[in-house]
Amino acid sequence: MTVLKSNDDTVRVGYMDSTAPAATTINSGEVLTYVDMWTHWANRTSYEMDANERSQIRKEYPNGPYSLVGPVEIKGAKPGDVLAMKILNLDLIDWGWNSFPPQEGAIPDYFDKPYIHYFKFAEGNQVADFVKGIRYQLKPLVGVIATEPSGTDKISGILVGDYGGNLNSNYLTTGATVYLPVAKEGGRVWLGDIHAKQGNGVVDQTAIETAAKRLDVLYTLRHHSGVRFPVIETETELVLFGTGDTLDEAIEIATKRVVQMLGEASDLTEEEAYSFTSVAVDFNIGQYSRQLATNYNTKPPKVMQAVIAKQSLGNQIREAVLEFIRGKDDGEL
Repeated sequence: MTVLKSNDDTVRVGYMDSTAPAATTINSGEVLTYVDMWTHWANRTSYEMDANERSQIRKEYPNGPYSLVGPVEIKGAKPGDVLAMKILNLDLIDWGWNSFPPQEGAIPDYFDKPYIHYFKFAEGNQVADFVKGIRYQLKPLVGVIATEPSGTDKISGILVGDYGGNLNSNYLTTGATVYLPVAKEGGRVWLGDIHAKQGNGVVDQTAIETAAKRLDVLYTLRHHSGVRFPVIETETELVLFGTGDTLDEAIEIATKRVVQMLGEASDLTEEEAYSFTSVAVDFNIGQYSRQLATNYNTKPPKVMQAVIAKQSLGNQIREAVLEFIRGKDDGEL
């Protein structure tokens, strides 16, 4: 078993670092165990820390808040390949928080003071009590996962692209597999931003933010896959993403990606695929990022999720689409 621990050598706060040496190198088909992952801002948050103190720490990290672990390299991965990363297990620390500063979120002018609420998780980290009798059933997920894009620029963890990034998807939880295209030798995977629970949209800009005591991920190198942008596969759904400065742009891109994928993967015409998309695909807001005032030096996009129920595709089209996405591993070539 290969273990990767968060420390000053393996974490970059807020960005992917193209100059960083590999934090670890593993084989395709190997499970990587992440232990003692950090919370935001280099693990400098603490339970019940004052909002003003947190605000000062926040300003020290202009690239973004997330403590990203990596890069993980997979032997033999090269541009044109796809990495499949299946979340096998996600164990949380015992606390988290939801917060927002003024001038951010879906209603940025509505509040003039920062807000924060801390949670202590209970019943084996399965639930969290909020206020006035409200109790949340937790559903842990990975917020940020990415293969390093081409080039040498720092890439902020709050961005989303064809390489993945801040997908922030409710579907990226235990049992799910995310497929990401490889742009560099080794793939160079970064991940972080663990959530205990979130709603689609994440309208105040945070979920229940937390960290993982342990995260187990199965890495598999896939060849001849048609994936050119992030795709999540769960037991029952496929999830594609569209991003843009507006929700109109995001839903247009998400729709085109569904239509094009179905057309490339199967014998559906694009007209038939578009009709299917309107009748059978569910679109929801992945995140509604809006910042009127922020110390971060990048602007996160709006994200739409296109959710395809596998059963809706029928047997023939479903098998063709899954083969298109999954490609073949080294043992199947």
